[in-house]
Amino acid sequence: MKSILRLVALSFILLLLFLGISLSVFFVLGTLQDRAHRAFLDKNEEVLTLSRTVSQLNVLSSTMLRSSSTELIPDYRNAMALLDQQIEQVRLIPEVDADLDAILRRLAYFNDYQRILLNDSSLIPFETFTYIRDSVIQHQMAVDELVLGIYRLSSETFSAYENRLGTIEYSFWLLLIASIFMIVLTGTRYARRIGLQIKQIQHAAHRLSERDWATADIPSSGFLELDELATGMNKMKREILLSIQKLHAQAEKEKELGEKLIESEKRDKLLMQAQLSALRAQINPHFLFNALDIIGKVAFLNNPELAMELIEAISKILRYSLDATDQLVPLSEELSIIQHYLLLQKVRFGERVVIEYAVAEEARQARMPAMLLQPILENCFKHGMKAQASLHIRLEADLEQDILKVVVHDTGEGFETGEIVAAPSPHIGLNNVSSRLSLRYKRDDLFSIVSKKHAFTTVTLRIPQQEEPA
Repeated sequence: MKSILRLVALSFILLLLFLGISLSVFFVLGTLQDRAHRAFLDKNEEVLTLSRTVSQLNVLSSTMLRSSSTELIPDYRNAMALLDQQIEQVRLIPEVDADLDAILRRLAYFNDYQRILLNDSSLIPFETFTYIRDSVIQHQMAVDELVLGIYRLSSETFSAYENRLGTIEYSFWLLLIASIFMIVLTGTRYARRIGLQIKQIQHAAHRLSERDWATADIPSSGFLELDELATGMNKMKREILLSIQKLHAQAEKEKELGEKLIESEKRDKLLMQAQLSALRAQINPHFLFNALDIIGKVAFLNNPELAMELIEAISKILRYSLDATDQLVPLSEELSIIQHYLLLQKVRFGERVVIEYAVAEEARQARMPAMLLQPILENCFKHGMKAQASLHIRLEADLEQDILKVVVHDTGEGFETGEIVAAPSPHIGLNNVSSRLSLRYKRDDLFSIVSKKHAFTTVTLRIPQQEEPA
């Protein structure tokens, strides 16, 4: 059994994981490419430095030859020492092959030869500088060949390394795109399954709202939240069908036994319970059909988190409705269920709806029939929002001398008060509430309504606390 919340969380984690891996791979590839580029530049800089040193020797040898002066010999010796160091550094470059190494050896031998010439006192300076000058010119050409050779080889090495990095990056892109495609494909498949199950639930709710109790059970989808909702609806349908069958059986039994065998009080009580059950059962299909229509639109807009939250809200309302039967419950429980219901309407109408509560603390534990406030609020939205741009609802509750007084006021479309008793009446929910209170408490003064066309509607409930219901 899969949970929609877990699937959404897993998809989000996988996307974050792929994003993190992608950033890490791109960072590593970029770092490696930068290092290779710096190494390429460093290699060529070392060879160019060696070339500049040889050029410096060339300039010094030319100057000494023209002037036949020994003043520049110390500078020349320093340049020779620097050249020795640079030759050893260039030898460490991996691209130096046997041919290039031979050029480096000739340069080293040339340096040794120059030292011999500079230390030979039998030669006059002009002869010494002439030999050095001729040798420097020859080795300048060798150094140029060395520079070109190392640049070519290091360029080939750098290009090959870049190609390998490019291949790795290309392969990773293919893997990343394939993985994201699989995630999207899997998510789309699950979304279709969720959408199909929501349509099946919506269709079943529509059939139940038309009192088609013989409609088939909603099949399992494999998703925890949707299966919980489907199970609740199937259970509700079976209980309603069983209640209807029991009523028919009871009616047949009463007909067979005759009116003389059944006491008048017991018959009236059974009739009241049957009417209460029928009135209460009438609420669920209409509510579910409207609520699932909202969820279907949210799912169509591809917001699975909100859709799951709404499904959980419906499940809690349905579970409360099925478990509560016709017992009395604290006002606080009714308010809790009302908040779940108002969540659905806030999603549907957004900021157009403002809800205000004014509930006295001592009234929260007062008891009232279950599922009494939801039809009133549903009437506010169903009829109050017809031509209104916004709707303000105020719910008040107070305890007055063992009477729980609940007032629901809205600034909606309103209607002529006589419409509520007209036949057929469009205000099924209000008639439902009025009938349930009259049947339970055997009083007709517990429900009142004041409304003005295009202005407001105020519904007032007065529920006895000490009086035992009939």
